Amino acid sequence: MSTYETNRYAFPASAIASGTLNDARIPNLATSKITSGTFDNARLSSGSVTQHVDLSNLNASNLTSGSIPNARVPSGAVTQHVSAVTNAVGSWSPGFNNFSADSVNARYVKVGRSVQASVDFRRTGNSSTDSLAYISGLPFTSYNSGYIVGMGVASGHHAYGSSYGFVGIVFYNSTSIYFRNDESNSNYSSGGADNMFRGHEFNATAYYTVTVNYIANS
Repeated sequence: MSTYETNRYAFPASAIASGTLNDARIPNLATSKITSGTFDNARLSSGSVTQHVDLSNLNASNLTSGSIPNARVPSGAVTQHVSAVTNAVGSWSPGFNNFSADSVNARYVKVGRSVQASVDFRRTGNSSTDSLAYISGLPFTSYNSGYIVGMGVASGHHAYGSSYGFVGIVFYNSTSIYFRNDESNSNYSSGGADNMFRGHEFNATAYYTVTVNYIANS
């Protein structure tokens, strides 16, 4: 009996050294029998273990849930959230209402929903109407909420030296720039409130520049 037991557990030294104790030596060993200790890395094949992935070379396809703290992501490694923001640069075609203009140059920059639109022109004529003077044709419809969703500066300079300045206003759900000629009054309205710029007031033949920043609807 003692000889049998001795031979039963007399594993070849080569098998123990190489870690190749196979089913012929330990048949059907249940993992529940392994209750302590750790396996040496050399005894585990890479294909048999997936839960302990080498994090020094982690494939991004293994990240299927959760989020990575900002401190773990270098600034240069993230581009998708930047590129996901809509960016556009281009020209637009302004319309001049209750006054006329030539030498028109209009440009815009859009980052996300933030728009900066500029136009420079020479005023060539105006109507005698009391209706508001405004520029239409903004490249993006303004945010359909609130009341005033954008403002800017309009300035003009006459060839003989006179200068003009007033405020450009973008109201909600609009593609137009309205003007007011007096900042002391808080009454802003595209419906014709006091101090809003009117056709008969746009009577100076000068070169104008208008720039407004506003929130786009999308």
